[in-house]
This record gives sequence, structure tokens and C-alpha cells, in this order.
Amino acid sequence: MSDNVRRQSRWIRFENVAADEQVRLFCFPYAGGGASSFLPWKPLLPDYISLFPVQLPGHEERYGEQAVTDIDELCKRLAEALCPYFTPKTAFFGHSMGGLLAFRLALHLVREGMAAPVHLFISAAPTPIPPDELPPEAVGDEAFLNRVLQSNAVPESILLDADSLEVVKRTLLQDHALLLTMIDGTREALDIPISVFAGEKDILVPLDRVRLWRLFTTGVCSMATYPGGHFYLRKWRGEVIGQIAQSLLMYAL
Repeated sequence: MSDNVRRQSRWIRFENVAADEQVRLFCFPYAGGGASSFLPWKPLLPDYISLFPVQLPGHEERYGEQAVTDIDELCKRLAEALCPYFTPKTAFFGHSMGGLLAFRLALHLVREGMAAPVHLFISAAPTPIPPDELPPEAVGDEAFLNRVLQSNAVPESILLDADSLEVVKRTLLQDHALLLTMIDGTREALDIPISVFAGEKDILVPLDRVRLWRLFTTGVCSMATYPGGHFYLRKWRGEVIGQIAQSLLMYAL
């Protein structure tokens, strides 16, 4: 694909093509976040892993576009937009909602007879299995907003600015609608390795929910936990990237 065509894609915020590219890592952000959250990853990845952060409609520079809040429709559009970028050695990473989205896209590719990623990395994400312990009112928009806003996910500078906070709230509510379509009880498993990362004190997605990812692969499922809550990744980014790099090293040999 030519550089000109690549620059025209709105679904890839930026490309960080590795000097000795062997694997392409597509990254999916958390609810309310965007592809810019992966900018700090650029200097930390080894020279055999290229970074491709995915930007969804309704986020950051695509804020003016209509968000897609149905997982089936979003997977169709993602597959169409991203498949030209895929190589035989493609991996997915997603944090929180992004982890569940990465899984659902991989599942969509398999269902459509396309190649799945070689490895799936899931961070602090719920599985598609609805949690029994939550009452119906706990999944409402207001409850969701309160849980996210109290989880240190949103910088204080945004919380104190009314206009910026309204933008964040709108994006979060759109992502919440999408998230509810992904937690639909699907129990299909992928035939690829899954690596799971989680914060030990995560109150948004507790460890018992994260451990359920072992049910969603017929291959190896590994899990690593780190001190901290739902956004443990901010402190332990380097360590997580190190584990990702080690897992993908076999594709560079």
C-alpha cells in the first residue's frame, strides 16, 4: 500500500513502522480514550514491532463523526478499514473496552473466514459474559459515568473545565452504548494465544472477571497482574510492553 493511501485512513491515528518490522501491533483504546494514548509506546517498542493505534469515529480528531455503537457494525467497518494494513504477523492489544473490542474484531475475522491475529493482548477488560452480581441499574449511563469519573481515568484539568468535561462525557456515553452490545453472553473461543494483564485493585473490572478470559481461547492463556487499579498501565507501561515484546519475539526469529 502506498504512503499516500495510508495517510488517507482515518482509522489509524499514526504509524510507527519499525526499522526491522516483523510484527504489526494494532492497539485499541479504553472507553472515552483515543489513539493518542499510545503515543508513549513509540520509544518503548523494540525494532521488530510496528505500532498501529486505532482511532474510532467520535474520538479525538474524529469527534465530529457519528460514533458506531453497535459491535457488529463496528467490526465490519474495522475489518474493511484495517485489513489492508494486516500482515501474516499481526497482533492486537486493547485496554479496558479496547481489549473487548480487540477480541470481538478477532472473532469477526474468524467468522468471516479471514486470518485471526497471531496473538491477542487484553488489559483490564471484561469478557462478553455479563456479570451476575450487578443489578440492572448499575449498568445505566449515570452509574457508568460515575464509576469512570471516580476511577482517576479523567485528568483533573478536564474535570475542572466544563466544556472539556462535556466532550468526555459524550464520548464515554457513546462508548458505554457500544460496550453493552459487546457484553452479550458470547462464549466462542479463539484458537490463538491470549495474554491478559490486570491491576490487582481494579474496582471497575475485578480480577475474577478478568480471569474468565481463559474461557475464550483453545490455546494458551497467560495472566500477569500489577499493583494498582484500572489504569495500572500508566505506571507499568514499560513492563507490559516488555512482556508483549517477549511474547512476539518468536515471530521475529
